[in-house]
Amino acid sequence: MTDSSDPNTAPVCLRPATPADAGFLALLYQSVRAPQLQQIGWSGPQIEAFCAMQLRLRDAGHAQYTPRPTTSVITQRGVPVGRIDVAHSHPDWMLVNIELLPASRGQGIGGEVLQGLQQQAAAAGAGMVLHVDRGN
Repeated sequence: MTDSSDPNTAPVCLRPATPADAGFLALLYQSVRAPQLQQIGWSGPQIEAFCAMQLRLRDAGHAQYTPRPTTSVITQRGVPVGRIDVAHSHPDWMLVNIELLPASRGQGIGGEVLQGLQQQAAAAGAGMVLHVDRGN
């Protein structure tokens, strides 16, 4: 995994999220939540509205972390496939969130990103911590 050196040729790369990524990040979040919400019988527009609200609330909640997490877009050969949010603190960096589009799961992308993040943290003299939801 590389950090945005040449995102169009690197197999898996991270780049800082920008306001231009808002549409992709909303689609990504909906791809994560929609399967759960479909089980309760919600329509597509209901799921879309709920996910948009939840994403805004989650991002506002992340803004309360100290230090504030940085959001990066995970790309595969230049195409956005996910996001990762990391709070770069000491003594440990905290992995706040990682999400991948359904078509990009099960290919080792998440593992490659996490391994690269662990290496970056170690190089910075920091450890890594994360919290996993029991239902995940």
